[in-house]
Amino acid sequence: MADEPDLVELLQELIDIGIALSTERSMPVILGRILSEARRITRAEAGTLFICEGDQLRFAVTQNDVLEGRPTSAELNSRYRGHAVGVNASSLAGWTALRNEIVNRGRRLHAAL
Repeated sequence: MADEPDLVELLQELIDIGIALSTERSMPVILGRILSEARRITRAEAGTLFICEGDQLRFAVTQNDVLEGRPTSAELNSRYRGHAVGVNASSLAGWTALRNEIVNRGRRLHAAL
C-alpha cells in the first residue's frame, strides 16, 4: 500500500525515537512519547499505557484523539492517575496482561471476556 511505510523507514523512525527517549529523564514525558509514537505507528486514535505493579495495572498515560477538546489529555491523565485494574479477566487490559496475548488483530476486535 502507498500509505504503508517501508521497513527501513520504520526501523529508522524507531532508532530516532530510541535516541530521543534515551536523552529524556522525565518518566511521564517518556511514557507519553512512547504512547504517542505507538499510536502514530499503529494509527490508533486512542491508547492507554499501564504500569504493572504486582497483580495490579496502574494507569500511567491516557491519550484519546476522539475526545480531543472535551476532557484534555492532562485531565484524562489526572482523572485516572492512581486508579488501577486487576491483572485478571474483569477488564480487557487485565485479561490482556494475564494472558499476555494480542487482543486487537488487524482491525477486528476479539471479545476477550
